[in-house]
Amino acid sequence: MAVGVLLRRVTPAEVSRGIGHLEEGFEATMDDDVFEAQAADGILCSLGRDWLFVQLALTGELHDGGGPEDLVVFGGQMLGQVGPTDRDVVIVLPPDGVAAAAEYLRGVDPTASLSRHRAALAGRTGGLLPDTFLAGIKDYLESLRRFYAAAAEAGDAVAKRTYS
Repeated sequence: MAVGVLLRRVTPAEVSRGIGHLEEGFEATMDDDVFEAQAADGILCSLGRDWLFVQLALTGELHDGGGPEDLVVFGGQMLGQVGPTDRDVVIVLPPDGVAAAAEYLRGVDPTASLSRHRAALAGRTGGLLPDTFLAGIKDYLESLRRFYAAAAEAGDAVAKRTYS
């Protein structure tokens, strides 16, 4: 079963309201109009089921090595399960982690990162790396850079919702 990932900018006050409040924010994005509006406003960043390829493009690895590059996709504190499976969880990266991730992403050249981690990506795609696939991953990296920069500038946390 594939897992998808959504990231939302939230204030520290929203985090203090708890996992239920954060989940309500994610549930609201199930409405296509809300999803599109939040994405356009830089509040929501969806990696969908391509999160694995984004992680590989950033780090070349699937696991958390503990560096700032590992904060981007899954970094943060897991608050708990919110859905029917253990793959439906909410994770929160606090503002200091958001700032570290934003700083890391400022130094990432998406094209160079894709080139550097091409073998890791090919290992997960059966060796096939169509130009459209690579362009999509590059777009995710650029979106993440903008998303984290805006979150860091605002002093926001980032809530992450995995879903199956």
